[in-house]
Amino acid sequence: MLGAWQPFEPARDWATQTVRVQIGAAALFECRGTHPLARPTAVLPAWLRHATREDAVLPAGTVVTTGSWVGLLPAQAGDTVTVAFDGLGEVVLRF
Repeated sequence: MLGAWQPFEPARDWATQTVRVQIGAAALFECRGTHPLARPTAVLPAWLRHATREDAVLPAGTVVTTGSWVGLLPAQAGDTVTVAFDGLGEVVLRF
């Protein structure tokens, strides 16, 4: 399940972005800071070239992820994982 779509904000200060991750019954993980490449959009041009090689077309509404904001956190089969970014929304998934 994804949260509501948000318009892109080119001037967003990614260095101050807060993210919260809840995995199952584990303690809430929270951090403030930026994407490993300073801005998550940095990888999009190369990704798009790769995804559309050989004349492939991406359908409207395609969801793109741009890497991990917090590194690798442990989860187990059956865990519900909630990731929430202040001002952007959240995603929930279950393993």
